[in-house]
Amino acid sequence: MFSAGADLKEEPKRFKPFETATEKADYFRKWRYDLQLGRRAMQAIEELEAVTICGVHGHVMGGAWCISLCCDYTVATEDCIFQMPEIDIQLPLTWGCTPRVIRQFGTMKAKEIIMLGERFTGKELYDLGGINKLVNSKEALTEATKTIAKRFVAKDPVALHMVKTQFRALARAHSLGDTTESDGDLLFLPAVLKHYQRSTL
Repeated sequence: MFSAGADLKEEPKRFKPFETATEKADYFRKWRYDLQLGRRAMQAIEELEAVTICGVHGHVMGGAWCISLCCDYTVATEDCIFQMPEIDIQLPLTWGCTPRVIRQFGTMKAKEIIMLGERFTGKELYDLGGINKLVNSKEALTEATKTIAKRFVAKDPVALHMVKTQFRALARAHSLGDTTESDGDLLFLPAVLKHYQRSTL
């Protein structure tokens, strides 16, 4: 997997005139629902019953890094570039990513990752404990991922599943409440403000 993040050239959703209050409510309700898709996707990955392995190379930006955090095991190349650049494009970090970054790296390092938008190479992230295995090429990545998958397959499936669900339950317990329900609203607000700014110029 690799991803440079969202398409910044994509035309933002614009407001339109509404004939009735019901039409307006339905429009914004659907928009808010759509903005929650990323959060629900990350939750679905994290709640998969199977063990998940993420192999990454190249640029791993924003949501792509979040996908990695949702998986059970991550293999990456040394020259990977990891970044949460949302702050630099005037967006809050959503998709339920903030609590996952805190869980993985601790609060202080999470602030550096999210609030400063710092970039990390695969090697740097490995040293921080954010990657399970580091390889030196894309070809080695494929082989390493297959090898790890075979090791998981060799384990007793029932015991492995029980251990995975233990980790999942503990992760929920340590989240101190699911604040990610507001992620759609965090994305909605900048869109509203940008529209307001355009309409008042």
